[in-house]
Amino acid sequence: MRNTSLKLAAIAALSIVAAAAIAQTSSGTKWFVPKTAATPAAAPAPVAAPAQQQAAAETTQVGLPPLPAPPQVAPGASPPAAVIGVFDLNGVIRSSTAYLAVQNEMRTREARLNADAQKAQTEWAELKQNLVDQQKTLTADQFAARNAQITDRIAKDEANFKARDKRIQDAATYADDQIEQELNTIVGQVAQSHGMNIVLFQTAVVLNVREFDISAQVAQELNQVLPSVLVPPDGADVTAFARAHEAPPAGK
Repeated sequence: MRNTSLKLAAIAALSIVAAAAIAQTSSGTKWFVPKTAATPAAAPAPVAAPAQQQAAAETTQVGLPPLPAPPQVAPGASPPAAVIGVFDLNGVIRSSTAYLAVQNEMRTREARLNADAQKAQTEWAELKQNLVDQQKTLTADQFAARNAQITDRIAKDEANFKARDKRIQDAATYADDQIEQELNTIVGQVAQSHGMNIVLFQTAVVLNVREFDISAQVAQELNQVLPSVLVPPDGADVTAFARAHEAPPAGK
């Protein structure tokens, strides 16, 4: 299964969720600015060796051609006052009933695949040992033919296990994408309901007050709107399953 953190890069687009100017409220909160350590004195630059000094002296110095002066930029409209929200992505995901159900299902499928692979490996070892035990009673051609059969069997089994593993990963991705899309929408709606036009990941914020944090509301909305997602059956072709359950185009 993919990493626990979803590939929710699209949420970054939620930095601006309202175009209209919104008056910034003042809660009297003082922002915490961490102290910066004193900048250490710069170490003396190393002295170039004579050969390096000669090479530098031989480097041809050339000037740049005339460059066009940038035009004056006309004054534009000021952006709205920043109304900031904070969002704990990992916390919301950990509380998503849909995501937890997907994780459990994928763990079950992976455990089943691992058990089948271990069983196959045991069978391969037995086949190889039997061939070694019978080697004295077989001609060189017979031994080579049976060894080729075992090799072919192993290659087919490995290809089958690899295909099963890919179907598991594809199913997890398909399920996660549903959560991602719904979560993007919910974050935007919750932020807009509070008049927020900037939403930051909690991991990017040093300090914030509780009133800025919309994580709990987002998690609640997500579980109400999307308590579960469609998960392709184990072994199913995910592409075919997705096409069969694809949403109709907008307007139809």
